[in-house]
Amino acid sequence: MTFQAVALMMTLVAATPNDLPPNAVEGVWMKAETVITESRKMKAKGMMPASIDCRIDSISGTAAVYSMKIVWVPNEAGIIWRFGVGTAEENAKLEEGNRASGIRSVWSKQLIDTASGWHASCVLWEGPGYR
Repeated sequence: MTFQAVALMMTLVAATPNDLPPNAVEGVWMKAETVITESRKMKAKGMMPASIDCRIDSISGTAAVYSMKIVWVPNEAGIIWRFGVGTAEENAKLEEGNRASGIRSVWSKQLIDTASGWHASCVLWEGPGYR
């Protein structure tokens, strides 16, 4: 799967568990393919990520396998949201396109696999509401 397939339209607000409303839905660790399907389902339900976490599960040759964990909250303001996980170069390309669309980075995390030295990151972006 390409990194572009992992980057989805969505909006984000960094939050801690204590900041979350009672109707927040706690996520579980999921592989990238599962995250894409889950994100589409949650968007259809009117939900958005309140926070995400990511990790490197394994590295095979020149590719890494990532997992993500997302906490979902109602998207009452109709905010546009996106997230991405991948190498710094992949996230930089997404950042350029997002900035051109008026969507800004609100959170990022750097990942380093100590065994292989693989560097990656995950990023949350948000933009204006559409309602």
